[in-house]
Amino acid sequence: MLLSQLNCYFFLLTVLIFKSLIDAIIIYILYLLGEIMAISQGKSTRSPSGARNVANRGKRKSELGRDPAETRLDEKKLRKIRTRGGNEKLRLATGNKINVTDANGKTQVVDILGVIENTANPNYVRRNIITKGAIVETPEGNAKVTSRPGQDGVINGILI
Repeated sequence: MLLSQLNCYFFLLTVLIFKSLIDAIIIYILYLLGEIMAISQGKSTRSPSGARNVANRGKRKSELGRDPAETRLDEKKLRKIRTRGGNEKLRLATGNKINVTDANGKTQVVDILGVIENTANPNYVRRNIITKGAIVETPEGNAKVTSRPGQDGVINGILI
């Protein structure tokens, strides 16, 4: 009886938060199925041979991860992320400029015309998502991204 009351309260709370009955129903079903989980960067539950490791402790707050930034090609938008100690990290949500360095060491800021290749994920090319190692098209020529836009908040690259 108590468990069913708690589930009803959870459902009503999700309806109030999301203000849409359909969204609340979907979240409630995922909650019941156990599909909503935290992203953890802790130790793997499998050994290198594939055997299951028995955890000797639970997850820690310090091991929490976050969703990938997936920086897209658009007007510049930064997101502030709170990190440990109350510090902030600037996460580049969208960006269209790149600091390009040529072979002589001269750096200039140019526009990004498009994403040509991304070894992180082939689907990132058609979605215009920029990660480290992506090859982008610029007016100066093709450039390889050397920074991590989701971590640094800026896109740096070298001409190739």
